[in-house]
Amino acid sequence: ARVDLQGEVVAFVGQSERLSPADKKLLDEVAAVLAEPANENVQIRVEVGVARTGGRSARALKKDQLLSERRAGAVRDHLVQKGIAARRVDAVGLGSTRPLARDLKDRANNRVELVRITQ
Repeated sequence: ARVDLQGEVVAFVGQSERLSPADKKLLDEVAAVLAEPANENVQIRVEVGVARTGGRSARALKKDQLLSERRAGAVRDHLVQKGIAARRVDAVGLGSTRPLARDLKDRANNRVELVRITQ
């Protein structure tokens, strides 16, 4: 089941894995919910997709994959810094291989999805 961020997005700073102050605030709210006693056993998977930054070459796709992995790690690391046990947060970079928009360079493909993987 997807965790609903109610229209909020983690946007990152430019083409980096750096979290903006707004990103951190949103993730602080996620951490607060995960820290509630009713959610103490919940595990999530952070899935990050990116818009295609280059062409279709193996090098460009690898660059997209690495960016998505770094971004997923940054989200996981922030949640861990806020007290969520690392064993409860898995991070997965999707690269540009699972787009939401048909145009592979569309910014809509830059996304963070939180998937609940256990109760």
